[in-house]
Amino acid sequence: MTPPSEGLNLNIPKAELIEKDTMEISAFLYPVDTSETISEIEWRVSDEKILKASALAGEPAKAKITALAAGRAFVTAKVTTSAGTLYEKQSEITVTVKPAPGPTPSGGSGGGCNAGLGIGILALLALVPCTVRKNKNVK
Repeated sequence: MTPPSEGLNLNIPKAELIEKDTMEISAFLYPVDTSETISEIEWRVSDEKILKASALAGEPAKAKITALAAGRAFVTAKVTTSAGTLYEKQSEITVTVKPAPGPTPSGGSGGGCNAGLGIGILALLALVPCTVRKNKNVK
């Protein structure tokens, strides 16, 4: 005889997302060998400006989470089992803003000019031995 369910868990692969990223999460009853199944599930988020949750077609125990904006919000699964038991489980997800693409920092303002100056000095130093050699031959 298999035991009744004792609770609900969510598998959250990571608790942090970057803005516009998505991930799939699943709700499951425990213990794994429970005699009950999930008959109804409702996915909710605490702040719809930060996260969006939508059940996957054909797999209601799974949801697609989309990060909309920076912040912290909770994803909640509200489940009714085949035995009529009601469970609710939530998990917090933090969304961060993706860094803007751009040039790599050069170590301060004028970094490009300093690099050009360094190359110019090296070129001048390369000419010094030629000048010194030329002056040694003159008597």
